[in-house]
Amino acid sequence: TPMNTIIGMGHLLSQTPLDPHQRDQLRKIQTAGQSLLRIIDDILDFSKIEANRLTLEQVHFELGDIMEKVSAMISLDAEEKGLEILFDMPRSISQILVGDPFRLEQILINLGSNAVKFSKTGDITFRINEIESDDQYTTLLFSVQDKGIGLSQEQIAKLFQAFTQADTSTTRHYGGTGLGLAICKRLVEMMGGKIWVESELGQGSCFSFTVAFAKSSQALQRNPLRFASTLQGIRILIVDDNPNACEIVAGILQGIVSSVDAVHSGEDALLALEKATNQQAPYQIVLLDWKMKGMDGLETARQILLDPDLVQPTIIMMTAFNSQEVVRQSIDLGIGKFMLKPITPSLLYNNLMDILEPDLYYEKDSLAPPAAFRSEINLYGMKVLVVEDHEVNWQVAEGILARAGVVTKRAENGQEAIKSILDEEQHYDVVFMDLQMPVMDGYEATLLLRKHFSKEDLPIVAMTAHAIQAEKERCFALGMNDYVTKPVNVKALYALLADLRRKGSQSTVPGIVATTPSITRNNDAILPPSLPGIDLEQGLQRLDGDEALLAKLIVAFSKHYVGVDSSFLREMLAAGKLDEVRRFLHKLKGAAGTISAQAIHDLSAACEHELAETGAIAETRLRRLGEKLAKVREAEQRIVEHFSDAERRANTPATVTTILPAGWVEDLRKGLSNGNYGVIGQFRSLLPGLWELGIDQEIASMKEAIERFDFSAALTWLAQIDEILRNREVRDRE
Repeated sequence: TPMNTIIGMGHLLSQTPLDPHQRDQLRKIQTAGQSLLRIIDDILDFSKIEANRLTLEQVHFELGDIMEKVSAMISLDAEEKGLEILFDMPRSISQILVGDPFRLEQILINLGSNAVKFSKTGDITFRINEIESDDQYTTLLFSVQDKGIGLSQEQIAKLFQAFTQADTSTTRHYGGTGLGLAICKRLVEMMGGKIWVESELGQGSCFSFTVAFAKSSQALQRNPLRFASTLQGIRILIVDDNPNACEIVAGILQGIVSSVDAVHSGEDALLALEKATNQQAPYQIVLLDWKMKGMDGLETARQILLDPDLVQPTIIMMTAFNSQEVVRQSIDLGIGKFMLKPITPSLLYNNLMDILEPDLYYEKDSLAPPAAFRSEINLYGMKVLVVEDHEVNWQVAEGILARAGVVTKRAENGQEAIKSILDEEQHYDVVFMDLQMPVMDGYEATLLLRKHFSKEDLPIVAMTAHAIQAEKERCFALGMNDYVTKPVNVKALYALLADLRRKGSQSTVPGIVATTPSITRNNDAILPPSLPGIDLEQGLQRLDGDEALLAKLIVAFSKHYVGVDSSFLREMLAAGKLDEVRRFLHKLKGAAGTISAQAIHDLSAACEHELAETGAIAETRLRRLGEKLAKVREAEQRIVEHFSDAERRANTPATVTTILPAGWVEDLRKGLSNGNYGVIGQFRSLLPGLWELGIDQEIASMKEAIERFDFSAALTWLAQIDEILRNREVRDRE
């Protein structure tokens, strides 16, 4: 409970506005808290192993799910160090296995975390190979390879001993208890395998282990081969300057699509696309890495989209770095598909099917920036009952879930939970159940609920500080779906909820309609209270409350599409340019969805469908589409007017000041250079003083650029203003 309070409240505090000094202090608290938690976990595991009290589960699990969880746990640390994570997992390996997925995941996360910890550059590759197989069992070889500091033979000899580090300075430089590898060794041996390391000092290391699993008779839910007919005939171009990454992605696609080619630079990608177009065998999809040497992914995409002679492919931007700015710039270019590395087979197949058969897969937005990089993207609107008697634990859970758009309700004990679900007939997607509570504990409440609902109808997840195997087994025996330990790991919690939503768990009990929590807006809001043609509440929910980003997207949408009236489409249709009209409508639909212009989104989809079915579009639909597009022009004008109103409010006699703070030019320059939308409010507060400078034309031009959210132009005007003021200062001194 105290660790849950420290780590949980720290996470919630990190989501609030903090000055740099406070954020640095909080980061150190969070780092220390997580380190202490790892020490506690390691000591508990080691103690259970030594006491022969650690037992292994034998349950069905998907190997792909394990790798996705491992990716989620280590990718953030890898991103911070500029490392790329790669997964090499052949399709021939049986995906549904029987064993202990939690302990397998624990071993892989430990080895992966060490690889990240001891690496400064390069990539870290997880490989899985099948070394022995029959009808009932498979023996897999797992390896984790890095390009880090490496080990000497003397260090390797004592590496798997408890409370032992590779050298005496390791703990000081890198942290750790010296228990992780010892625990991994014991777990692997308990699973009937062996573990070893191959390494050379200064050249990196490769940790490998073998484990035998029983094969499951269950079918893989997301078997890509069931979509073979959709993927046949598709040509894909991979563009990535990392040859290993290209080889792995190409290996996943080999034999599934018609053809897959790979190039290692933006320049080569343009040549390949031009050649394919000339040979009348164009690529339908381009998997484009963002961070490449020379011409990066954004510039490559710009060159592709601006080339009128190319048959335009669908571009999926791949990146190992969680950058909202990449998403924003990509959207400005008209790219709406993103994949966050590492690329796993299921992630790749899901994205391909989203493009090729969007109605076949589970429903989700094809354009959802910048939240597309958040694991909780599919959690919005989920309704969760948190059964928790401890006030602080409730605040932690509610805060974490609300941040992901989850609607939460609290019950203080099992009896209240029963009342809410059975008597009040409330529908919940998931119930998080504490175990030790007054009045009625979680065990009894679960038993009663299971008399009315199956595990599929009402998922119940234990949420408890009792992190012992016997407790976990008891929860599963009672009919709980899963088990979450406190302190809550935010990534793991989001991943669990996303998995439950993906499996389509829904209660049969009628209840309230799912709603998402409202975004709180203050008096300095960038956007007005309402906008014609835009569902403002939905748009802000989609973009995690980022008003400046939504404003920028609406302005960009207006400039790209509003000038295109229905007469343009009629002319294109009359000229027989059906493919161009179809591509235009498809992009319009996606862009409209991004800014929550629902009417335009629906009309574009209807026009696109009608065009595919009949080769024409009804005049009434074209006219209505033009009318709805005009509404967005009104929305853009209202945004600009609201911005000007805010400026006038700031310029009232009570707030006018002719004193500009020291360093204001540099502060604005930093904000504009970093794309920090907080600079808008900062600029507003400076306007009264700026008008007093007597350079109205330059100030007005900079103001206009900021109103358009064109920070590059605003930087240019700021440089001119700074130069004028410096020259003025020199003249005054003379």
